[in-house]
Amino acid sequence: MKITLDATLFANPPSAIQLSAIAGYALDGRHRIHISDEGHPDFLNWLAGRTAQEREEWELLLGFGAALDAREPARREVHIVAGGAQNWGQNPPAIGIDVALGVLSRPFRIYLENGMNDKAFILGVASDEYRKRLLKLENDGFLEFANGGGITTLLQQIQPIVNPRGVDWHRTATLIDSDALQPGAPSHQSLAVLNFCAQHSLWCHQLQRRSIENYLPREILRGWAYTGKAPQKRKVFEAFVGMSSSQREHYNMKTGFQGDEDRQGPNCGTLYHNIVGATRASLMNGFGSHIAKLYSSEAISQDHLRRDGSENELRSLVTEILAMAR
Repeated sequence: MKITLDATLFANPPSAIQLSAIAGYALDGRHRIHISDEGHPDFLNWLAGRTAQEREEWELLLGFGAALDAREPARREVHIVAGGAQNWGQNPPAIGIDVALGVLSRPFRIYLENGMNDKAFILGVASDEYRKRLLKLENDGFLEFANGGGITTLLQQIQPIVNPRGVDWHRTATLIDSDALQPGAPSHQSLAVLNFCAQHSLWCHQLQRRSIENYLPREILRGWAYTGKAPQKRKVFEAFVGMSSSQREHYNMKTGFQGDEDRQGPNCGTLYHNIVGATRASLMNGFGSHIAKLYSSEAISQDHLRRDGSENELRSLVTEILAMAR
């Protein structure tokens, strides 16, 4: 996060312990420090009163923060001002240093419908470099994958975060399935979360495809299908790859057409009306409820995603998470 210290804060500066704590977050790479106006007399007078070593350290911290932001800009920013006021409606939020110390110690939290599978999905589709960064952020306590417990429960969990808007709002994001049975037709529940987040300026990525399972590359599914002696798995796979890209992107990967029999209405459309006979029979029960576990294998490459047509969306998803978490 970008921490901007208002220059007027130094007219009656915070304690050395508080400023040291702020500086510590920058030293360990958790946040970047900036001064709103490095030429302001209040800041210059304060800096002049430091020891030579302290001045050098602050100059290094400020230079380091500026260099990081030039290379990899932080998406989140807080403005630390004099007094104890909190204004979360301002952009960036303006808060006192006492509140800021509590905010800056919290991890960035991304709510997922399924904490285990969705986390494996994010890590599985990330490049090797970005996967290492995400894992380091998590291991260092800077990033947290939160289990929303399903789309309905997820909405219930994020509602208190923005009512009223406060500390947790600034460090929260969501990732949701579109649950769309056809292109451009997300489920009502998915739209409810997306619209709620938009209304309250909470970052939310709604997958363009139906669910995380629909991003499994065909090469990975082929390995699943042809491992062992299970002809039914091969039939499902061969029928699946014979469908159009839109059909594959919105197919019920877990439970197949059988799992969608109770879902009727305008969102269903006619996407699969040409799937008949033996092909339809092979696709009736899907790939099974545990197919998302393939994301844990770390076998997915960026070449797989490029050939599958999902690379741009997924690269943007991962880079945005990294930008918000740093």
